[in-house]
Amino acid sequence: MRRRLFSRRAAVLALTLVPACGGSEARPESGPTSAEQVDLAAIQRVVDLTYEVSSFDDVGSADPEAFRAPFTPTATLGYTRDGALVTRMADDYVEIRRGMVEAGEPRSLVEWEVTGSTELFGDVAHRISSYAVRVDGADSLAERGVMSFQLVRVSGEWKVHSLLWHAESEDRPIPARYLADGGP
Repeated sequence: MRRRLFSRRAAVLALTLVPACGGSEARPESGPTSAEQVDLAAIQRVVDLTYEVSSFDDVGSADPEAFRAPFTPTATLGYTRDGALVTRMADDYVEIRRGMVEAGEPRSLVEWEVTGSTELFGDVAHRISSYAVRVDGADSLAERGVMSFQLVRVSGEWKVHSLLWHAESEDRPIPARYLADGGP
């Protein structure tokens, strides 16, 4: 009996140490469920739409009202500048876009996601996304940075409720983990 007890302890100790030694865990992590895959695809569409409504090839064809589409009615958008947080409601950005159309500046603005990853739990999600911007068809980028999307499912539809971003600067480059293959 004593010998058998020792064998059980040895087995328990060995199983406990396997993950700590870099072995596979006893319970492997599974990928997203099919329902989560559907949600992740829907979230990606909302993120893509957010970049799409922020972009226009010709300022005359820009639709400021379309900017509201990916956002909840009370969504906030913000960025940091010189250590300060600047926030506005999504509707404020509609007015900013309207002013851009009226002024005709810039003539074009194209913004896109470089890479991103999503965390999801129930009806809330977070997307961290690196982005790049080109203005007026220039070869060089006008801006790169990282955006943090907070999304919520409301009435069965995913919407952006909060969007924060920080533009890259010389003293704060985008970390490699946020860039696919070095990024643009």
